[in-house]
Amino acid sequence: MADALELIKDRVRLAHRQALSLAESVTADQLAWRPTPRAHSIAWTLWHIARCADQLSIEMAASGTDRTEIWASDDLARRWKLEPAVFGINGAGTEVSDDVAATVAPPARDELLGYARRAFEAEESTVDAIDAKALAREYDSGLLQKRTTVGESLLICLTHENRHLGELEYVKGLLGLQGTVSR
Repeated sequence: MADALELIKDRVRLAHRQALSLAESVTADQLAWRPTPRAHSIAWTLWHIARCADQLSIEMAASGTDRTEIWASDDLARRWKLEPAVFGINGAGTEVSDDVAATVAPPARDELLGYARRAFEAEESTVDAIDAKALAREYDSGLLQKRTTVGESLLICLTHENRHLGELEYVKGLLGLQGTVSR
């Protein structure tokens, strides 16, 4: 039987696969659709999950990493014409009002999916390198806005991504489509 850390790593990968599979199964219009004026679209939620993964992939990595966030290296905020107000308190859309989030036009479907794939791959690479000893390593998290440990960040990552996966599934269901939980 796998140990708890390996199970957590597997579940992070599964959440990524499910989020991408869901987003890949809908059209650009369905990605952008919001069930109510203040509700989030699949595109917004996928961007938010990917943005958090991108940040955590750097933050949880062992010190001395020379990687930079994909978001920054590809200058996506500028390319996608996103205003600073949509980034929230941590650069990933946290605590952005629903009214502000509703003003954001999603980028092209393929660009968004490409960013999500790369961000998830980066996070998975970081997560795969975590061992039991690394779980206790402390660091200052810009994403979480506090001092934390790699272990706490890993659990927050897992619960956060699955919470939003449920949101994605719900919106897909409201579109009249079948999700992975309604087979």
